[in-house]
Amino acid sequence: MSRIISRARKLRGAVRDIFKNSKFYRWTTIISAGLVVLTGLIPFWKIIPNLQGAEFIPLHYNIYFGVDRFGPWYHLFFLPALGLIMLIVNILFEAAYVKREHVLSFFFAVTTLIVETILFGSMILITLINL
Repeated sequence: MSRIISRARKLRGAVRDIFKNSKFYRWTTIISAGLVVLTGLIPFWKIIPNLQGAEFIPLHYNIYFGVDRFGPWYHLFFLPALGLIMLIVNILFEAAYVKREHVLSFFFAVTTLIVETILFGSMILITLINL
């Protein structure tokens, strides 16, 4: 048990160091976190007020068949939850690999930013099919 606590403290220190010493990692994390927040706020701003008792809402649009996936309103928050989990996991991987494999840590930072952008775009499209 003390071994796990020791590694957790070391990783916490690495996360702190990576944000303190590198502008690149700091800015990619800030932008990614901002996108996660925006992805979570869009449903509250546009979709939730317009539900008016609808049990199921469209969640996916296909160019061949139109809307092909319906679900309850709380399934809208799958994308922000996925983005938040990915952000946290990738921050931990960035911190763990920054000293040994700098390129891999850079890859995690850039990939997080790209995935958060894609999830944000997906939420915008889901919002558009629900208006």
